[in-house]
Amino acid sequence: MQVSDGLTALRRDGYTVVHDLRRDVELVSGPNGAFLVEVRSGATTADARSKAAELQTELRCAVTPVLCAGDRTFRTDGVLVAARGELAEAIRSVPAKGRLAPERLSQFGHSLKV
Repeated sequence: MQVSDGLTALRRDGYTVVHDLRRDVELVSGPNGAFLVEVRSGATTADARSKAAELQTELRCAVTPVLCAGDRTFRTDGVLVAARGELAEAIRSVPAKGRLAPERLSQFGHSLKV
């Protein structure tokens, strides 16, 4: 399963998925919270954590940083590292923190691509 398949699966489950052009990441919001998904090749947990902190300040809500890389899923330094084929399952497994309303994502205007 590719990363795009995982994002499509999340959409089918009712999650909102948008692309943030400014940060070049995927933003995911669902019943268990908001997630910043870093999928760039060569990205690090520090990259994901930094971008999530920036987004958290803008949205004023908790944002879980996710780095989609490798072949296993685990947590390290506050970042959920999701295997490329397990992105949807990894995000679904996070305990509920409260849903971010999809309209809140729209405040980013032209920087977001649905």
